[in-house]
Amino acid sequence: MDKDLIDGDALIGLDCSRDDILMVSCAGISIHRFQRKLTRKVLDAGRQWQGYSLTIKGLSGGHSAYAIAENRGNGILLLGRVIEQLQKHFAEDICVVSAEAGTLINVIPPVAKVSMCCGKEHAGAFENAFDEIAKELRQAYAQTDPGLQLLIEERELREDETCISREDIESLLTLLGAFPYGAHTMQDSQMAESSACVSILREEKGMLIVEGSIRSNAEALHDDLEKAFEEAAAASGFQHVRQQREPAWEYREESPLKQYVTACWETVRGETPGFFRPHASVEGAVFIDKMAQKGRSLDVIGMGCRTCDVHTPKERLEIASVGRTYELLRYIVENFNLQYIE
Repeated sequence: MDKDLIDGDALIGLDCSRDDILMVSCAGISIHRFQRKLTRKVLDAGRQWQGYSLTIKGLSGGHSAYAIAENRGNGILLLGRVIEQLQKHFAEDICVVSAEAGTLINVIPPVAKVSMCCGKEHAGAFENAFDEIAKELRQAYAQTDPGLQLLIEERELREDETCISREDIESLLTLLGAFPYGAHTMQDSQMAESSACVSILREEKGMLIVEGSIRSNAEALHDDLEKAFEEAAAASGFQHVRQQREPAWEYREESPLKQYVTACWETVRGETPGFFRPHASVEGAVFIDKMAQKGRSLDVIGMGCRTCDVHTPKERLEIASVGRTYELLRYIVENFNLQYIE
């Protein structure tokens, strides 16, 4: 958006999905990519191998802006734990052929898959060890992810079967172990203030790729998490690239627009509104940033109609809330020059 196309001192956003609160802040977001060139090795032809497909599924998943504070299981991190535990048991007698999880950057991945090979003489012990790991993880995540399943299935080996080098797998495990996943600071008992999520793991054109994001309602906390990302990359031998960063709309307790709209709300509805600082991005932050580039400040407030199941096929609008929101918005606009500017 060209900053020279916009002007103003106040912005009323209508991108709020509730009509009983005012939005007074939002999180900024940055998207990150970690990548490492893979080395593949041919399986030792001097021994017999058994192939396995391991699947983690049934995790609760959810949007990384809101569910991140609930400590739900992450398919990529659980996949890393499974591989790490199996390597402790069997060392050089197993190898990883492929690993994948996640498709969307804003979702906690609920499914992960890894293909492995094990020396055939250890096949029974390998299956037993996996079952024990699965049992431990189901117990650990019984509260947050009651539907968690860890499945093992034999698979046929290809004639040209290759595996990812142990060095590359160790680097991946180091990255996942150092990744600052989860909510780091909280606004209250339910809403995160700053957080990091790893959402995608895939192999592409000979590269092992991990993608994640940072969200924060405060720019300084965002900077701290970006530093942690850089440290995780340096420790693991992955290249780190920040692909984009959108600013936060930081909370202003003494915002004149917040005070004015609150007074209008109290006049029209006879009650004081609640205030909401979502751990997600809205367009108001972009307008604030563009005006800052012009050396100007912009006061922002968000409001809206009541909508349910937003960003899903079940999204719907409560018609009665349209009238309530219109009545309030009209009063705000009609009295704006008389009250807010004064």
